[in-house]
Amino acid sequence: MAEQDGTKPADTSKHRVLVVLLAFVSICVGAQTLDRMLSAPRYEYLIDAPSDSDLPTRLDALGEQGWDIVSARRAVVNTNGGASEGRYEIILRRVKRLVP
Repeated sequence: MAEQDGTKPADTSKHRVLVVLLAFVSICVGAQTLDRMLSAPRYEYLIDAPSDSDLPTRLDALGEQGWDIVSARRAVVNTNGGASEGRYEIILRRVKRLVP
């Protein structure tokens, strides 16, 4: 019957093999993508503004707690007495810890 419609039996079996292989590859790629999405880290953020003199000590303490700097900028703020004080405004993040 296959020869009557112009196809050969070998061509049909090759197509089936290709379809099965394509389906297998699609399932594997989809599973890897889903795994990456589910295992992507979740972050918590912290905004801090240490003074110039406290900056090195503060960064050391935050680093030991697992915080990484995302952004930092130099800022001058007015204190209660009206004087200016240099500070760094920093945004930090760390991987959120899962509580069992």
